[in-house]
Amino acid sequence: MAQPDKTDTDCQANTFESGSEPMPRSIDLARRAREQLRRYGVKATLGKVLGFLADRLTAESGPSMSGPTPFAAATTDEVAENIRRPEDVLKLQAGEYIEVKSEAEILQTLDEHGRLNGLAYVPSMKEFCGRRFKVFKRMETMYQEESGKVRRLKNTVLLDQAHCDGLLMRCDRACFFYWREEWLRRADGPKSELIQLK
Repeated sequence: MAQPDKTDTDCQANTFESGSEPMPRSIDLARRAREQLRRYGVKATLGKVLGFLADRLTAESGPSMSGPTPFAAATTDEVAENIRRPEDVLKLQAGEYIEVKSEAEILQTLDEHGRLNGLAYVPSMKEFCGRRFKVFKRMETMYQEESGKVRRLKNTVLLDQAHCDGLLMRCDRACFFYWREEWLRRADGPKSELIQLK
């Protein structure tokens, strides 16, 4: 049973790269084009795509798809394949109630670095163990501002009212924690003594 390293996993965002996988460029472009179309219409979207293609065709490097995209998508870097351990897949949806497993149960799922398939369980998540929450939403993708990459998560949800207090990092962002479904179990509904944060 692994104990999380309290010195380098206090923020889950530090492990997001290894706890997720790259978004394939074709899927990323399609998602961004669809959103561009929804927000700005056919003419603006077509103009953006045609402008991008024209720039790529005239570039010295040729029309390879390794540079910026019309929707500022990330490049598809080669990422070392990590061996994934099997996880419970609950397919949780927004509005469902769950109970966070005990810390002892969660620790049994972690590797020697305190992670489950790359995503860290951090010490400040302990206060939520054994309590019930409503699923806020599934977390399928995340854009990383620092790298410009779009990452894709598996079997991960955000829980309503389960935020990081940021005390250890002196951070006031109150980010959602990322919860692997393996660390949760379905519950019939809320229990006031469990769901209310103190």
